[in-house]
Formats: sequence, structure tokens, C-alpha cells
Amino acid sequence: KDDFLSLVSHEIRTPLSTISLHAEMLSNGIIKSEEKKKRYHANILDNCERLTRLINNVLDIAKIEAGRMVFRGRISR
Repeated sequence: KDDFLSLVSHEIRTPLSTISLHAEMLSNGIIKSEEKKKRYHANILDNCERLTRLINNVLDIAKIEAGRMVFRGRISR
């Protein structure tokens, strides 16, 4: 269980770091190029989706372990 928590923590921290950095750069006006602004915004959205999938998977695992959900195939990535 410790290995699982360590892995999940790392998987959460990575996209959060990207979201935080890009949001800060956008809000501070550091990024001047409209193309880069769009790319950073897209990265923020992509990483939010990644976190949502990860959290949904962890919640599904908890439901399976509690017997409130039946595992049917592969958990999405």
C-alpha cells in the first residue's frame, strides 16, 4: 500500500507542478507570445484532465475494494 501511495503522490505532484508553473507565468504576464499563451493554457487543461482521470481511478479502486463496484476490465489511463 505504501508503494501505491507513493506512486499516486508522484502522479498527482507532476501535473500539479506544471499547472501551477504555467498558471503563474500566465497570470504574471511573463509569457508574451499568444502562441505560447495558448500552448500553456492547453497544457493546464490537459493536466487537469489527467488529474481527473487519476482521481476517478483511485476512487474506483476504493469502491472495488469496498465491494461497492465490480471490476470489469482495465482501469482507464
